[in-house]
Amino acid sequence: MKIAFFSDIHGNISALEAVPEARKKDESFSSFSLVAGLEVPQKLHLQRDLIVKKTLLPVSDYPVAKSFFDFIRSSDEEQAVITGIER
Repeated sequence: MKIAFFSDIHGNISALEAVPEARKKDESFSSFSLVAGLEVPQKLHLQRDLIVKKTLLPVSDYPVAKSFFDFIRSSDEEQAVITGIER
């Protein structure tokens, strides 16, 4: 099962101070990736992809699963800072 989230912010964006760093993590049960940046002038694109390969995991895999989902949470908490907006 693939879950994809993307956000496009349109406007007179001329500069970004910070965008989330591209990140990717693959595990046997799931994969996650994050890409962010200005695609074309005035369009900020954020995309997060989560691919679920297994829905049931043995208890012994809990530490790996927790680490994986902590990685996703920390990725989602990163901010994009827009510094230049033309009017």
